[in-house]
Amino acid sequence: MKFPALYIGLLLACGVTKGMAEPCVSSTFDVPIPGAVDVVTRHADVPSPKFPGLWQEGSLDGYFYALYANGEGILKSARETSEWDIRVVCEADQEDCSIKTNGVPPEDAQDVVDILTQCLQGQPLTSPEIPTPDPETPQPQEVIPCGLATIPEGPAGLSLQRLLVIAGQDPGPVDGLIGRNTRNALAAILGAEAYEMEVLEAVSALDRWMCNPSEN
Repeated sequence: MKFPALYIGLLLACGVTKGMAEPCVSSTFDVPIPGAVDVVTRHADVPSPKFPGLWQEGSLDGYFYALYANGEGILKSARETSEWDIRVVCEADQEDCSIKTNGVPPEDAQDVVDILTQCLQGQPLTSPEIPTPDPETPQPQEVIPCGLATIPEGPAGLSLQRLLVIAGQDPGPVDGLIGRNTRNALAAILGAEAYEMEVLEAVSALDRWMCNPSEN
């Protein structure tokens, strides 16, 4: 949005750049606060040196905010009606901003007020950085499902045949009935002793074989 020279002149006269750093939304209030949504730049029809009538509205962390070119800001729960509001006034010749609270705002509203205050004071606002992992600190390893964790729960015989299929063997029909084909497929992986294993024992042995390939 472009503004007439009158508005820019009033901004300079009002002290936005005299004795006070340019706010984070720029001198024309058309740069959104980082993280804000539904941002709109507005101006009054009849500005004055005391109140330039230029401001930015938007929503930050779910709260309505407005930042004005005369160094003031407001935070409310909603634009039209609100049971509480927090007003921030940053005078050009004052080091600290004054804050006035009406009603009882939520505790996390103070975090947004801090952002508005920093913005009015011209302090840079950036999104929080993701910390770089320390190469010397062990990082959690991704757990890849294996064995029984890869098949649905069911009868032991059916589980054994499903595991054999995943292991690349042909147990015959996957019907839960342990016959010669299933035993041959199991022995091809675990050895001849697998012929004598109970079904539950065979399931556990095959699960270990699939989940610990380095031990095979």
